[in-house]
Amino acid sequence: MSSYIHKFTEKQIILQSNDTVFKRGQHYYNDGAVTLLLQHNNTIIAQVDDEQEPYCTVISFHGEQIEKAQCSCPYNTDFCKHVIATLLSYLNAPEKIISVEPLLHELDKLPIVRYQDLIMLLIQENPQLYNTIMQKLKDHCQTFIVTKSTINTDTIRKQTNEAIHCLDGVPYWESEGEVLDGLREIIAKAQEFLEVNDGHNAIAVLQALTEEYIEEWDDGEFCEAYDDGFFIIELDEAWVEVLLATSLDKDAAAQLTQNMLFWQKSADHNDCDAAFKNALFILTDWKSPEMKKIFNGQYTQPRENPTYRTKSFARQMLTQLKKEKLLNKYEHLAYYEGLPYEYVYSFILRDRIDEAVSKAQQILSTAHDVLMIAQELQEANHTTQALIVGSHGLTFDKDKTALGDWLGHLADTHGDYSLARQAYLAAFNDAINLERYKNIIRLTNEEDKETQKSELLSLIKPNHHVSVKIDIYLYEKLFDEAIATAESETDSLYYYEDSIKKVMLAVMGYNPVWVIKEAHKQATAIILEGKAQKYDYAISWLTLVKKAYESSEDYQEWHLCLEDLRTTYKAKYKLIAMLSEAFQGDI
Repeated sequence: MSSYIHKFTEKQIILQSNDTVFKRGQHYYNDGAVTLLLQHNNTIIAQVDDEQEPYCTVISFHGEQIEKAQCSCPYNTDFCKHVIATLLSYLNAPEKIISVEPLLHELDKLPIVRYQDLIMLLIQENPQLYNTIMQKLKDHCQTFIVTKSTINTDTIRKQTNEAIHCLDGVPYWESEGEVLDGLREIIAKAQEFLEVNDGHNAIAVLQALTEEYIEEWDDGEFCEAYDDGFFIIELDEAWVEVLLATSLDKDAAAQLTQNMLFWQKSADHNDCDAAFKNALFILTDWKSPEMKKIFNGQYTQPRENPTYRTKSFARQMLTQLKKEKLLNKYEHLAYYEGLPYEYVYSFILRDRIDEAVSKAQQILSTAHDVLMIAQELQEANHTTQALIVGSHGLTFDKDKTALGDWLGHLADTHGDYSLARQAYLAAFNDAINLERYKNIIRLTNEEDKETQKSELLSLIKPNHHVSVKIDIYLYEKLFDEAIATAESETDSLYYYEDSIKKVMLAVMGYNPVWVIKEAHKQATAIILEGKAQKYDYAISWLTLVKKAYESSEDYQEWHLCLEDLRTTYKAKYKLIAMLSEAFQGDI
């Protein structure tokens, strides 16, 4: 036992941390995680066992005050849970304190050669000590702060903790979105620093966020909503963005790599495979010989089977290359990663327009990619080339709706009416709607209009959206077809009430009998439900009944209908009052 014990209280420990961290440290102390407690003068040294690995804490005192606390865990804060556990053990179990004075006294007796013998003996028993000693000789005062920053990282950790616990007690399926939104706001702070070229503060923000997030996960305080690892993916993407834009010296990069490997290990422990994989790649391989080969265009074939994750990661790298105007590297990376849009776009960026058009026609295989390249060409004031590329996309089999609409408008605006009509037809074949229908008919020769209408109407299928079919039928005054479509959906009013009412208003003069029958049926069904809060819906249907009677100038029948309603439902006082108010001039 040490001959001198520093006097401090548990309250002092609480003041140096926060409730959450203190409780974690208390839990570690109660579980006996502090397995070795040493004291040397004003310093205590402890080993604290953790699920991941044992950590070393070093705490210095100045008189009765805690002057400095450090821990070998990767969390960038003075008073982590391991430090708290050490202090509680020191305070409450002084009999466990071992003074190192006897050891130092014995060592003082040894000549230098015996020091060497002792070290070699220890290395023989534990070879890993060699690496540890060499590292300490290189960097005696190891630090876990990666970069110099001007922000209070404890504030970021607190905000992270508050975001995670903002809806404690609420079922995860109700709280997940709000929790993740809070964490994304912290990522946004890092991105704000990046926008003003302050990468070091951006790293400090992400490091504090990641540390707290992983620590919460390790402590089992996350509900299952976060175990799927989706936020880890977002966090990895944020790290990639910051690391690509920030220059780190060799030591800082090495330290951050060590921290990130620890976070990855923690995430893997919670079934989140390959966490921080991309960020680690930027730290360790972004300037590797392999990447130099890619950037120099030494690969003649794209990589095999790139996944969605690898493509998303590649696009982040391409974004940074574009910012740095490294456009040849951009081209070669896009080619290697199998990203046809980005590959063709690299030629537009360098104003190699003819090559861009040629490459687009050769390698683009989706209407979506064609549309994006055509739009880039138009924005670069190469409208003719945009039309050429866009027309190539019309030869594809599917997904031409957006391309057809965009290309149709562009061609129409620039007087290429044949291409415009062709583009609108492609879009209409993919997804019918009234606007496309009208454009096609407008661009068709007069002598061919009726034939074209018949062809387009034949494309309308039973499974097409009700409102779209009704719009076209009413535009062409095909009232029977519109009525038949509305009748087929009168049992689906939740979805199609507005469309059915649109038909009723349009055919009021053509078939008032049908309007009266169907509108009256809907009103009656609502009334018979017996839910007074829905009576206003019944009134809206009855208003259509009245308009239909008036359109046929059958006012007497409307009065009889209204009187019948008042008689039949006289016991429904709220309904009677609403009828009187809505149709007061008719009673």
